[in-house]
Amino acid sequence: MSDGVTVLLADADSEARASVRRSLESVGMHVVAEAGDTEEAVELALEFRPTVCVIDLHADDRSGLGAAAVLARVLDETNVVLLADDLTIADVLDAVRVGAAGCLSKLAGAEALAAAIAAAAAGEAAFPRRELRQALGFLVPQVA
Repeated sequence: MSDGVTVLLADADSEARASVRRSLESVGMHVVAEAGDTEEAVELALEFRPTVCVIDLHADDRSGLGAAAVLARVLDETNVVLLADDLTIADVLDAVRVGAAGCLSKLAGAEALAAAIAAAAAGEAAFPRRELRQALGFLVPQVA
């Protein structure tokens, strides 16, 4: 699942980053860099070119979305997975809009995050099924 996957973590909470790092390293993923804010995340992503960037969506007043948009535009080989404290349908729609490969709750757990990163690294979407269905319901007219 983790062969050759490199990860950049971006979250203002250093304890949260350390916890995620431990979880990912326990399943063989290699964290190449950590950032305390989204500006630093973009700089480090440009330097290290990780397979996947995991970014706090709500960092710096939702600037995680801006970072995801920049990275989707300038780093073809890097995918972004956004993490939200309290994942909403709006978060999922925003993540899709800016080109993120995925978006999930910080409460999803280590296995779900590792699976999302692996999916994103493989070029697949990494969104929780229930939230994605609800978000698509807003985009696709319902057939009676």
